[in-house]
Amino acid sequence: VKQAYENYISSENNLEEQNRWANEFRWELARIIVAEELVVYPAFEKHLGDEGRRIAHEDRAEHHKIKELLKKLETKSVSDPDYRATFDTAKDFLMYHIAG
Repeated sequence: VKQAYENYISSENNLEEQNRWANEFRWELARIIVAEELVVYPAFEKHLGDEGRRIAHEDRAEHHKIKELLKKLETKSVSDPDYRATFDTAKDFLMYHIAG
C-alpha cells in the first residue's frame, strides 16, 4: 500500500500512471480491511475477551471511515481537483489505524 501511494505521488504529471497507482492503492487497502475483518477481529474477540472486543470495535469504526473515503475515490477521477486531498486523507487514516 505504501509503495502504491508513493508511486501515485511520484507520477503526478502522468494521469494514466496516477490512475493505475490509485487503483492499486485502493485495491490493496480494501484487501487488508477485508482480511482484518474476517480473520483478525474475530480472533481478537475470541481470544482477548473484553479487550479484544473493544479493539475490534474501534478498528471497525476506523475501517468504516476508510471505506467511505475509498467509495468517494471510486466515484472520482484522478484529474478531479479534490481527488488528491481525499486520497491523502485515506492514507492518513490508514497510518493512524496502523499506529493504533
